[in-house]
Amino acid sequence: MDLEILLIPGLGFDDRIFSRLDLGKIPKSYLNWIEPEPKESLDDYARRMFRPSERKSTRKILIGYSFGGVISQEISRQFEIDHIILVSSIKSRRENTTFFRMIAKTGAHNLFSKELALKTLPFWAKSPGLKAPEARNLIKSMVSDRSNTYLRWALKELSHRKADNTGNENITQIHGDLDKTFPIHRISAPDHIISGGDHFMVYSRAREITDIIMSIVQPMR
Repeated sequence: MDLEILLIPGLGFDDRIFSRLDLGKIPKSYLNWIEPEPKESLDDYARRMFRPSERKSTRKILIGYSFGGVISQEISRQFEIDHIILVSSIKSRRENTTFFRMIAKTGAHNLFSKELALKTLPFWAKSPGLKAPEARNLIKSMVSDRSNTYLRWALKELSHRKADNTGNENITQIHGDLDKTFPIHRISAPDHIISGGDHFMVYSRAREITDIIMSIVQPMR
């Protein structure tokens, strides 16, 4: 096995968020979230999640959606990764929002729960990509499967992240101009901008995302 694609979902989600991507016959694996250990650091978590002993391919491409993009960059600091594709994600602290940066400082992450996320779904999931009942039911199912321990840990780590990969040639950043989670005006020189794309475009605009991913992956095969 020469080239492998590893996909990492967003905070609270699982591999079903990638279900509409069509990556053909290229070997791929999904790195779904695992339960964090008490006081576990982001780099230790990334190492456990990556499971290096299971990676048999000589070349690896990571596709990280949202918080999965943050984890993919942590993995690349510890292991040899040929390329990272960020979808609706950030590559530096400057691209993060003040809202997320303040979460850990105020301790607000400790108040977060999947029950709260599901109850407020009509408010935070107003994006065009989640209008269809199928999409909303998928989001509800994925969030329901996560533990509050994981959700609070992930929010804290996202708010703490300080690494800066601006200008890294091994990273391709795909972003939507209607993303409200990580607004486009905070993103420094994204490689691909999806017109009308929101934070859930990896699902709702999967055909366009697939085309961009394949344009990156095919020359590397």
